[in-house]
Amino acid sequence: MGRYSPPQAFDLRSARVSCSSVQGSDSDISCGTPQPVEELEICFADIGSSPPEYSSRKVLMRRGLGLTEPPEVTQWRSFAEIYLMENQLTKLPEDPRCPVLLVLFLNRNYKLGTISPSFFDHMPALEILNLSRTRIKSLPESLFRLSRLKRLFLNHCELLMALPSKIGELQQLEVLDLEGTEIMDLPKEVAKLTKLTCLEVSFCRRINQGTKSVRANALIPQGNISALSQLEELSIDVNPEDERWESVVEAIVDDVCGLISLDTLKLYLPRVEYLRKFKWFGTYKVSRSLSHFKFIVGNHDKRIMNRLLVDLEFALG
Repeated sequence: MGRYSPPQAFDLRSARVSCSSVQGSDSDISCGTPQPVEELEICFADIGSSPPEYSSRKVLMRRGLGLTEPPEVTQWRSFAEIYLMENQLTKLPEDPRCPVLLVLFLNRNYKLGTISPSFFDHMPALEILNLSRTRIKSLPESLFRLSRLKRLFLNHCELLMALPSKIGELQQLEVLDLEGTEIMDLPKEVAKLTKLTCLEVSFCRRINQGTKSVRANALIPQGNISALSQLEELSIDVNPEDERWESVVEAIVDDVCGLISLDTLKLYLPRVEYLRKFKWFGTYKVSRSLSHFKFIVGNHDKRIMNRLLVDLEFALG
């Protein structure tokens, strides 16, 4: 979902995201082979009718070089795109000055555990950020001041368990991808992200433990999904044994049925009855617009895991 690849030459404005365009691949991995140099300058003079600000864009490409230290702070200033993925970085500069930076890829730095609270303070133009497959436990405050951020990738950040309520401040966000990052719940402030076209979220398992346990937050607050009226792609990955999903799934299905722009849907349904809410053969707008969908239907009972009829998977389209 929300695929984005470091290109040989591309037009950032015309790139379209699709959660089904690269089957069987990690969403934070580039599809193409990078240039075998560390630094290159990409020109757009021959691409369509790009405006003057796109005619020349400096790119710093240092992918998979085994770097243990980030580039010097002075190197960050002039680049519009910086690719540092698949290295051994453990830290980043505290406050790099990046006035023209549009794209920053830090994914697959498996040893990167912390980011300075001020790291994003001077990146006013940043539109695409990839922090997937890092060991970050939290998101720095300065990230939520990226007023132009459009695409945020946080795939498989195994130690990141909460999405802060300040996520609602990123109101230009179009893609929010947390595939494989098992957060506790979706903050209600996500409803403010009304420009989202792509949302992929995974939840960690939490089972109610009687009256002594503190009341858990709703997995997805009521009305969150229906507020995202521009959604074209939606994936909700839950543990079938999480009782919180059972309590909200019917309302979520109702909300999904109201998303008239939805094209791609991935959802777990505890009971087959919920499928009847989708009007497959009528004139219902949502059902007619779905061209890619995957439903997993049924309960996962440990005592009968080997019975094929327990779990039904519909992967059509």
